[in-house]
Amino acid sequence: MLHDIDMVLHAYQLAAWAHKGQLYTTNTEGGLPYIHHVAQVVQRGHVKGAGLGETAVAWLHDVVEDTSITQEIINMEFPTYVSLAVEAIIRIKEEETYLEYIQRVRTNAMARFVKLSDLAENISNCKGDEDWSVLLRGYEKAVIELGGASWGILDEAL
Repeated sequence: MLHDIDMVLHAYQLAAWAHKGQLYTTNTEGGLPYIHHVAQVVQRGHVKGAGLGETAVAWLHDVVEDTSITQEIINMEFPTYVSLAVEAIIRIKEEETYLEYIQRVRTNAMARFVKLSDLAENISNCKGDEDWSVLLRGYEKAVIELGGASWGILDEAL
C-alpha cells in the first residue's frame, strides 16, 4: 500500500494517464487538457490547507466518473481513507439527484473538502457562460449544503 508523498505521486500519475486525451472547456479557454482542471482543483485545495490525503483525492476526484478506471482499482491501489473519499465524491447520476449527491459527499470530510475545491474551480470557469445564473444557483446551493460559505467561493462568483 502507498503512503505519504508516494501516494500523491501515484494519484497524479494515474489521473494524468486516465485523463490523457480528454479536454476541458472553460468560457475563456477552449480545449485545455482535462488534467489542467484537476490540477486547478488540487491548487485550490492547497490554498485551503489540503493534506496529502486531500491532495490524492483531488487528483483522483474525476477518475472513476470520467475514465475507464474503476472504484475497485482505486480500492486496490490506495489506502482505505482515500478510496472511501473517492467513492463518496463520485456522482451516480442515474440513481440520485444533485442534492442527494451533495448530501452524500458531505458525509466524508475529505470528499467534502475536495468537492468544495472543485466547486470553486467550476465557478471560476463558468463566469460568462450563457447559463451562468442557473449554474451559479446550483453551485451556491451545493456550497451552502457542504458548509463552505466561509471559503469565499461565492464571493469569487460576483
